[in-house]
Parts: sequence; structure tokens; C-alpha cells
Amino acid sequence: MSEITIKKENKQDLVDVAEEARGKSIAEVFMATNLAEVKSFGGLTIAENAKKVDLAIANVAETERIWNRSHSQWTWRHINLSYAAPMKNLRQVSAEMTRKREALEEAKWNYLKNEIKLKQKEERLAKEKDPLKSQLIEIDIAQLKSGMANGMKYVEGAMKDVLTLSNLYDDLKDKFSDYTEEDFEKEEARSHLKRSMVQCLRDVRQSGRITKGEQEYLEQIGVNPGKITLDMLAYLEYEQKIEDYTVKPMYEFLDDMCTKLLDQLQVDKVRMELQGLRDHYDSDALFLTDESTDNSEEN
Repeated sequence: MSEITIKKENKQDLVDVAEEARGKSIAEVFMATNLAEVKSFGGLTIAENAKKVDLAIANVAETERIWNRSHSQWTWRHINLSYAAPMKNLRQVSAEMTRKREALEEAKWNYLKNEIKLKQKEERLAKEKDPLKSQLIEIDIAQLKSGMANGMKYVEGAMKDVLTLSNLYDDLKDKFSDYTEEDFEKEEARSHLKRSMVQCLRDVRQSGRITKGEQEYLEQIGVNPGKITLDMLAYLEYEQKIEDYTVKPMYEFLDDMCTKLLDQLQVDKVRMELQGLRDHYDSDALFLTDESTDNSEEN
């Protein structure tokens, strides 16, 4: 990723920018109304409570830019990327990045439109002769500026997520070399089998049996649920005897079962034959690089 240097003379904090854009505080507005001295909660007037609210908002404002993202970096890594198959997690990262990119794109165009609206209002204000209409335009300008500044905090959050997702992508990509959509298709059987087995293990731990929905998932991959239940019971018995509190033994079990079921028994291919289908992906429906196209032709 290339470094981009942006020279900035004004390093004013975004919270200050938003406050400045608002023009008037909540207290300043409500203190100037005919309801200012009306009795409110806590035995105070509306004006007095408005002052307390301004202080309360300012007190918490400094944390707004900490919690303005979808997930923490820890959550992205440990919770959201929950597949036991790295390539499936890579796909998840790509999908999340697409959503963030689209959100930032929309925010970008909205910001540009709002800048034009702001200029239009400022031009109208310069020409307006009616004092009351001028005040309304000034309020519109202040509201627009405030909304733009406040909206930027959420843009910042999306930016944080994008940078985190990019780092996750680099971490996962290191496990593969020049992968393609064809590689993803080849890995799908393993990805789904691991996903299914993890969910089945949870069922067996809880009730000693695989639920109907997970049995169907196994059958769709080509696995006999009754047979694999025996393997899982044997593994869980082994799991009870060892001292390892990590998920490493489970991952090793998943890899061993994938080797047995897919590489040796080829359960997915057998199921396709029974269904009258080819265990095949159509290369003309894949995005292939020039190199992968050449390799396909050679094979």
C-alpha cells in the first residue's frame, strides 16, 4: 500500500469542528425561548437542564471517535472470521470490504453534494435582504455544517474498518500464492465440510447426536451423518482425555476428516454421480487471470 502524504495546516479536532459548526449550543437556543423558565425535571428549569445537557454531551464527546466503528479489531479477527477454512475467511473479508467501500462511496458523493448545497445557501445569504429570511438561511447553513461534521465521525469509523480489513486480508493472503476464483471453487468442498463438522461437533457435545438440519448439510456435501457421528464421538472422547484447552486438536481433526472424506473416499464426487451431475466447475463462468487460463489449457 503506497503512502499518501497530505499537508495540513489546520489540525483542529473533529469534535471541535462539529461544535463550531453547530453555531449555538442547546442551552443557548432554549435559554432564548419563552419556555426557558418553565419547570423541568430535577426541580430545575428547561434552561438549567439544557446547560447540564451541553456539559454532559461535551463530557462524552471525546469517546465518540473510539466507538464509531462496526467492530473492534479483536472482534473482526476472533468472532467475524469464524470459518475453520482460511480461504472462506478471505472471502468474508472481501465481502465486508465491499460493503465498507460502498458505504464510503455513498458518503463521499453525499459530502460533495452537501458542499454544493452549502455554497448555494451562502450565496443566497449574501443576496438576501430580509433579516428573518437571512436568519433562516443561517440556521440552514449551521445545520448543514453540523451534519457534515457529525457524519464525518461515522466516515472515520468506516475508514478504520477498511484499514483493519486490509490488514486481515494481507494476513490471510500470505497462506496462498496468486489464488484465483478457480482456487476458491476447488476449496469449497473443504470449507463447507469443515463448517458442517464444527456445527455437528457442537450438536454432539450438547446432546450426543447431530440435529436434523446439520445432517442435511452433511448429506448435501456427500457425507453419511451416521458414520461421521461415530468419528465425532471417538474424537470427543479423546478430547476429554487431553490437557489442551485450545482449538488446535479440533482443527487437526477437521483436517484429518477432510483428507479421509474428500481426498480418499471422494464423498462429494460420489454424491454428484448419484445426482446425475458432474463434480465440475465451469471455467467459462470464472474470472481467470491470463496465467490461470494458460495452466487450464495445459491441463
